[in-house]
Amino acid sequence: MKPLYTEDDVQRALKEVVEGKSIRKAGLDWGVPRSTLQERIYGRVILREAKEPFQRLSPVQEQRLTDWVLTQETLGRSPTHAQIRAFAGRILVARKDATPLGKRWMAGFINGSYS
Repeated sequence: MKPLYTEDDVQRALKEVVEGKSIRKAGLDWGVPRSTLQERIYGRVILREAKEPFQRLSPVQEQRLTDWVLTQETLGRSPTHAQIRAFAGRILVARKDATPLGKRWMAGFINGSYS
């Protein structure tokens, strides 16, 4: 289930905590669970950032791939999954990484768990 708050809400609540508001009050004001704020204060990173070192494409490369897909779609030439995988593979080859992408890579890319 997707949280009802955004990363911006978390950052705003944390800013208020730094400015002196209680964790409980800042969490209530921004709709962020108290436990989430406490974990961030004690150094826990968001899942997306924790997974970055294990990703094959950097966030910048994934954004460029996403931009390419959207541009192709705007031009009326929506790329197939195979074409997207091939383009991602060319990005990796340019980085001297010849290992093929995993079989679930496309599902993760579409769902945004790799971005």
